[in-house]
Amino acid sequence: MSHKDVETLVQAIRTNLLKLGTRGHSEEFVFREVYRDFNRNNEGVITLPDLKQMLMKLNLTAPDKYLEALLLKFDRNQNGIVEFEEMLQYVVYDRYHKY
Repeated sequence: MSHKDVETLVQAIRTNLLKLGTRGHSEEFVFREVYRDFNRNNEGVITLPDLKQMLMKLNLTAPDKYLEALLLKFDRNQNGIVEFEEMLQYVVYDRYHKY
């Protein structure tokens, strides 16, 4: 899977977050709400099943190999765990930064 494939999926996530946002609710708010739906125990980490469910809520699907690559990209501190804040930073805040 290429870097371009990962970025295409991230762009689709961003686009759907923007579509679901409103004047009063930014894409960050929407993203946090989608995450809260699946993070019942407040652990703050993202697993492959969590990511699949989140994307389904955003009207997106992707093969597991793409999602696994996406999780690797989100793990900025390389600790083997993807924290929600890492994913939020990559998807929402860094949208104009090229990697």
